[in-house]
Amino acid sequence: MGQVLFRNSDISPAFLSSVRMTVAGAILTVFCLLRRGKESLRILHSRWDTAYFIFFAMIGIMTMQFSYFAAVDASNAATATVIQYIYPVLILICTSIHKRKKPKIYEVIAVLSAFVGVFVVATHCNLMQLNMSPTAVFWGLVAAVSYVVYTIAPGRLFEEYGLVETVGIGMLIGGIVLFILTGSYRTNITVTPLVIAITTFIMLFSSLIPTVLYGKGVAILGSMKASLFVTVEPIFCALVSVGVGLTKLVWLDMIGFLLILVPIEYIAYKGGKDDEKKR
Repeated sequence: MGQVLFRNSDISPAFLSSVRMTVAGAILTVFCLLRRGKESLRILHSRWDTAYFIFFAMIGIMTMQFSYFAAVDASNAATATVIQYIYPVLILICTSIHKRKKPKIYEVIAVLSAFVGVFVVATHCNLMQLNMSPTAVFWGLVAAVSYVVYTIAPGRLFEEYGLVETVGIGMLIGGIVLFILTGSYRTNITVTPLVIAITTFIMLFSSLIPTVLYGKGVAILGSMKASLFVTVEPIFCALVSVGVGLTKLVWLDMIGFLLILVPIEYIAYKGGKDDEKKR
């Protein structure tokens, strides 16, 4: 969707990212204020927690939201998606280092299978779809690393101050800061029905809803399992593209879907078995 918007309008990645974060963050923040009042702002009252929260908002939220679309603009959606989705591998490495133990063999296979599935869905195994320019690779890797930060860093903040509060205020701050840093608030945009429709879709289904749900998934499942579950996003995007007539499903899509979904189901099954053993 982002690629369609960039190719058919004068909207930049910075402007789109700023708008979607600011609006989504404002919605979540207002919701929290209506529900809990000033209690929602407790995260801003502790000096150290505020400093850590600002780090999370800048790197884990703002950078994550902006860098993917910067990679799309520098190349195409297929390239940006493939590079960004190395982040489950990075999370597996970080988790193994943190716990000081080797990852289970089925975890390694599941991560690799999901990555191959994303590659198949995004490119249909056509390497010509990839535009590996230095700028695209840079922003794609930044997106992957910032996704790792978003996954691993905020655990204590979520527990202490609430997931919706942390994400909502973080997105609001990130959006405003990105507006200022990039000067995108000075951009003159030609508003058309297409621009409104795609921007609204991206704000809801690429920012507000998935960011909160992913954070909740990390809190429930842990970073490793949650990072695998989010690889279903390319499937969702592919199905939406089919639904609006932008593309058609082919047999390679079905193979990619299976490569993504089968390891997710297996990880969920193994997780259930492990929980039963612990009881």
